[in-house]
Amino acid sequence: ATRRGWTASRRARRRTHARTMSIRGVWQLLRLNVSYCDVEGSSRALRAFVKDGKLAAFAARYPHVEVTTETRRGLHPHMRGEFRSGETKDVSLRRFDESEILFQLRYIVSEKGMKNAAKNSIRGDRKMTKTPSVQGKWRPGMWERGA
Repeated sequence: ATRRGWTASRRARRRTHARTMSIRGVWQLLRLNVSYCDVEGSSRALRAFVKDGKLAAFAARYPHVEVTTETRRGLHPHMRGEFRSGETKDVSLRRFDESEILFQLRYIVSEKGMKNAAKNSIRGDRKMTKTPSVQGKWRPGMWERGA
């Protein structure tokens, strides 16, 4: 059934458009830095991911992204993506298994690197409250004095 002119295929296209990896054919993620500790337990799965060559295979699949690794002793693992827009995004990989790490890597590659549009729009700046005004809603002629 269609609703307001939307068919199922248009909804599906819209859903996939929200997850596009490029803007006008230009990939947005430029660099990806993966940091982990060489001894801590929270980095265990990420160390295995790098040692097994899965990160190298990921880098080969996305040649437009410069993937670097960094060992930082005593800190939890995380990755930082740098986008064409100048924005950066940090994602913690603490205690993730290898499938979750791969999911996060794919997710950051599919990001556009823009700030949340709802925060920048006029509608997003309005404050919503669960407690309405004590004074009541405004209505036309509210301040006119009766005769």
